[in-house]
Amino acid sequence: MIIANLKMVPLITKTRLNSTAHVFDPKTTHASFIYSATTTCVPGTTCPVACYRYDTNMLEIRDLGVSDYKVYAIMSANQLKGFENRELYIVSVEHGIIHGRVHLYIMACTINPNHQRHCQLFVFDPFLMTCYPIILDRPMKGYSTSVAISEATYRKADSGKNYECHWIACGFSDAALYVIQFYPDNLSKRMIHPCTLLRSRVSGGTSVAIELLDSSPVHASSVCILVGGINGLVDVLVCKGSRHWTMNPTISFVDLEPILPSSLPVVSFQLIQSDKGSSKERLLAVCQGLFDDHQYSEAQAATSIFRIDFTDLSCRFVQTTYQAKSLVRSRILSSQLVPLAEQHNVCHLWQCVLDTMSMRAELWELCNGSLKHLYSVDLTKTMNMSKTLQGVSFHADTQTCMFLYEDDIINTKMNLMWEQADNSQDTLILTE
Repeated sequence: MIIANLKMVPLITKTRLNSTAHVFDPKTTHASFIYSATTTCVPGTTCPVACYRYDTNMLEIRDLGVSDYKVYAIMSANQLKGFENRELYIVSVEHGIIHGRVHLYIMACTINPNHQRHCQLFVFDPFLMTCYPIILDRPMKGYSTSVAISEATYRKADSGKNYECHWIACGFSDAALYVIQFYPDNLSKRMIHPCTLLRSRVSGGTSVAIELLDSSPVHASSVCILVGGINGLVDVLVCKGSRHWTMNPTISFVDLEPILPSSLPVVSFQLIQSDKGSSKERLLAVCQGLFDDHQYSEAQAATSIFRIDFTDLSCRFVQTTYQAKSLVRSRILSSQLVPLAEQHNVCHLWQCVLDTMSMRAELWELCNGSLKHLYSVDLTKTMNMSKTLQGVSFHADTQTCMFLYEDDIINTKMNLMWEQADNSQDTLILTE
């Protein structure tokens, strides 16, 4: 299929994220989408319901279901109590589901008189406006770069009551990985968190992923943790939980290394259910690239896809967008692998790519192990090239793209229509 004469006349709406009393610092502001307020779901299969943004001093959550995206919850760093009541600043925020509601995990950092960083993890409920620390047996030292939270498992106590449990993996810039078995119903208990050293420093972004291996309420749960490094290496670990929160989980490395096409940092992981094989088979999308315009590399940014069976911990390479002979050096700002419900064993891979002079959205199709580029849409004139793009949400069913910046959201509505051109080639036309 040849795609020619690609034109785009999208319907674009821009919503300013009106500032609250706090003025967000553009140098330290980050933002992200929330796709469901009650369950864990695959990005791209549904539209975002909320978003949050934060800098070192403030976190706010906005409702995307109202026209002006009003703020419905805020949390200041001044409200967080650090070690020895020292002042804290916010390093990163991730969201997860606890007791059927969205909660935000706030990684905050304090600097002691010896100029050592100590990190502490807090859990914020934006609906009840409560925030509490996860009490650890010792502080996490260093600078946290990435945090991942597992889905809920349940442990049956001697009394017969089921307790909700989550695994939390915290990657640090000094190659340390802390693993926490977190019980929301036992907040007074000190959580023991073993630490292990990886082969390389942990990348930023979403470069840590967790997959549940065993969620039996009788036996200790276990998880597989994937950690991406700044040199393109991926460490894979299996953590087996203890039968009680006062006992140490065990951590062991697994020879399950996805071989990536370049040595660029791992920017993000995404695990989705595979239609083929067992129920524990997943498709893993690994995005490699640079984090900002000031970095430079001869290597090409790319998204690589692997098929992982967590039953026997085997990994098989599927496809990659990497082009070894490409002369264009670009950054992948966002990458989403979306399964198509109406087509068995077919996934769409959306990429938002930025190079020296332009920004574009790319759509790839993964079918029966073959990855095919369908089309690209030039976004240069519609996007703000002077600001840092924080997140992109592609939704195929509604043909919409949402672009999240630190101070506004741009909605792009595209109607895709196929027509037969005069030269008998397929032509893709995007109209209002």
